[in-house]
Amino acid sequence: MKYYVLFNQDGTVQQCYIAEINPVIPDDVESVSKEEFDKYCTRQYQKSADGNPEKITPVGPTLAQQKDSKWDEIKAERDRREQAGVPYLGKVLDSDEKSVTRISIAVQAAQIAISAGMEFTLDWTCQDNSVLTMIAAQTVGMSVALAQYSDSLHQTARRLREQIEAAATAEEVQAVTWPAT
Repeated sequence: MKYYVLFNQDGTVQQCYIAEINPVIPDDVESVSKEEFDKYCTRQYQKSADGNPEKITPVGPTLAQQKDSKWDEIKAERDRREQAGVPYLGKVLDSDEKSVTRISIAVQAAQIAISAGMEFTLDWTCQDNSVLTMIAAQTVGMSVALAQYSDSLHQTARRLREQIEAAATAEEVQAVTWPAT
């Protein structure tokens, strides 16, 4: 069998041909050995300056792609932390979506009690299953704690994004991480 390869100007493979299989073969192909043909046709080799097969070094993501990926990683961690619990009155409150809805309802009830001049206490189950007994003002404070905690996470993420954008190398991008808690 006769083996041919059509190369692009940069030495990469455009097309592989076997004479006995391909009835029409372009004039500008190069004849190669079976071993060379097998390498070239994997598209993992290109023709080197000396005419021999040379393994192609895979090109990694661009710096911009690495920055985008790192920003996605930072946002995911921010969101994870935002839903992993919020510190309040020496305890940790659940802060997943369902818990935030429950906190909002409790805060509304406390605000109504405050407006009506009514006594108000609430036993809130914390993340560790301990119970935190709160008066109306403390109950309203849960919402404030959630907002402040979320804001601190978003501020940290913004600072990290600035570091990502300022990074000039892949190493600098990879060095951007959430601060230890």
